[in-house]
Amino acid sequence: MTIRYAFAIVAAACTLVACGGATSEDTESTSATSLSRATTASSGASSTSSESSGTESSEPTAKDRAAQEISSLPEITPERTPQDEDFLQELEDKKVKVEGIEDQLIAAATEVCRANELGQKSFTVDAVAGQLIEQGRSSESPEALADAIAAAAKNAYC
Repeated sequence: MTIRYAFAIVAAACTLVACGGATSEDTESTSATSLSRATTASSGASSTSSESSGTESSEPTAKDRAAQEISSLPEITPERTPQDEDFLQELEDKKVKVEGIEDQLIAAATEVCRANELGQKSFTVDAVAGQLIEQGRSSESPEALADAIAAAAKNAYC
């Protein structure tokens, strides 16, 4: 068997697997069958079973439903503390575009404070600064941006 032939078979199999729709369809069916329990009771226990049958709940029971496809994810806007806002504002004042990466920057700032508590240099600030520059979010040098992030973190959190 040649490599081309094997590749063609794998490609055809993948194409067939990729075709198709959802694995389950919601048909708006909400019916459910209820199970009844058959009990055989002795004469002494029959009075308690008839009493307990009158106390059954008429609340609806949980029902399993088919999975539904969603078209978009809901927008989640996390609540930010005043310290978070101060930290992000200080970075924005230094011409850093923080929109969309706020959580990553806050996490880096948290790591700066942890490293300071241990008497160490933060290991993430240099990497984050380099990423910000490569993404075009800042025009500063990597060292200057790392220092700015660390200073903003210390001012806001440490």
